[in-house]
Parts: sequence; structure tokens; C-alpha cells
Amino acid sequence: MHIVLIHSRFIPRKKSGGPTFLLDKNNPVILQQTTQFSSYDISVITGFESDKILKIKLGNNVTNIFNEKYMVAGTLYELSLLPNLNDDLLIISGPVILTSKVINLLAQQKYSTVPILPVNPDNELGCVLDQNFNIENILWKLPNKILDVVFLKKKDANELLYLSKKQESINKFLFEGLNFLLEKTQIKGKFIENGITTY
Repeated sequence: MHIVLIHSRFIPRKKSGGPTFLLDKNNPVILQQTTQFSSYDISVITGFESDKILKIKLGNNVTNIFNEKYMVAGTLYELSLLPNLNDDLLIISGPVILTSKVINLLAQQKYSTVPILPVNPDNELGCVLDQNFNIENILWKLPNKILDVVFLKKKDANELLYLSKKQESINKFLFEGLNFLLEKTQIKGKFIENGITTY
């Protein structure tokens, strides 16, 4: 499995974003991923304040990718910066930390899977599930709260990466790409109560 951490965006209303939150916590996600998940190849996509990440010594399994369009591009476009992959893909976008237990749990899933959280008033992105926990749609203000975190099986990952390279994807968000995938494949929702921290 390949892991990609997306931390490039500038957030105007907060005058922050990028890797800022990674640098003032006791367990920065970069260091956590590097030390705990050394069995996985990891790509870190940076843009805003990327120089702060470059000062951190990353493991040999970690590659830094600079997004020159971080001021205008959406999270879907950023996936186009990844090298060609031939593996499952775990996407973690924004100020989110997953424990090793959650990452390994997702890596073992038979289907592409989106973690579903307990109700979180700070996050308005949600999804609709059918009776078999298949995701039908992802949109703002829906029940079953989610973050920009998704585990994709290799075939689905390749489909999403292909979509990310299209010109019309430059301003789109990750969940818009996932809705496109839902027209072609099955993505499961999995309730996870512990092991996901947001900042």
C-alpha cells in the first residue's frame, strides 16, 4: 500500500494551512508516519510553507512532492502529482492523524473504504449508506460524517489518478472524485470510533 499525505493548501480565512499544524504538536504526523509506518511508501504533498517540511529529516520511505499550484488547485488535482503507482492507495488530506491500528485495518479491507466517524460538529462532509454499508453519495451536510481520508484498492486508485490528471479536475476536491468513482465501482463505509484525530 502507498500512503499519500496532502498538506499543501493555503486557507485564506485562517491565514494558515499547509504543514503548519504538523509542526506544533507532540506527535507531528510526518514523524509519526515516518517512524510507525516504515513498511509503506509515503508521499507528502506540500505547497504553502513547504520549506518547513524540508527542514525535517524524513525517512527513506518518504518522498516530498511540491505542488506549485497550491494557491488554486483542489485536492483531486494534487493526486496527479504522484508517480505511477501499482498498489493500493491510502489518501490522508488535511489535519488528520490515523493510528497504526487504523491504517493497518484499512490496508486489510477487501473493498475501497471510507472511514465514518462519530458525529463531529466541526466537519460537515458526510455520506449516504445503503443497508450493506455501500456509499451512495458524498456531499456537505449529509449524515455519516467523514473526513478527506479514503483507502482505495489498486484498480480504483488508478481510476482516480487518471481522473486527477484531466484539466477539468484542477479545482475539484477529493470527494468529487470519489463521487465519480461511485458511478463505476463499490466503495464501502466503515464506522471507526477510535484512532482518528483531527486538528
